[in-house]
Amino acid sequence: LEALDILSSAASIIAEGEVMQLAAAKNLETTEDEHFAVIKAKTAALFSAAAEVGPVIAQATRNDRAALRSYGMNLGLAFQLIDDALDYGGTSKDLGKNVGDDFREGKVTLPVILAYRRGSKAERTFWKRAIEDNVTDDAGLE
Repeated sequence: LEALDILSSAASIIAEGEVMQLAAAKNLETTEDEHFAVIKAKTAALFSAAAEVGPVIAQATRNDRAALRSYGMNLGLAFQLIDDALDYGGTSKDLGKNVGDDFREGKVTLPVILAYRRGSKAERTFWKRAIEDNVTDDAGLE
């Protein structure tokens, strides 16, 4: 019963994270903290619940469960940050999905947040056109 409670709580948190992500869609003013709140509520919550359920079923100690829950949370954060970065520098073969999907969908991920915030005026104009105006074809971005 406790394992189901963990999974149902995670499902609720993940749904909230999805709403947060939709609310922040195409918003180049999204902060790093806001972005981390989204990935913590989505990917990290999923990994955390998955890492905790096994020890619950195995009747592990509370300390072991807490350690594995924390491990899952941190693994989920790391996984999502790497996944977001690879969207701009990986290969479809290595990723098992299309490179650039987040970009084409106008998702404001950490690479975009940092590039926009630290970019020159021309670079900021590029990101504004790409994300807010949805100009993501090669011809439209030259």
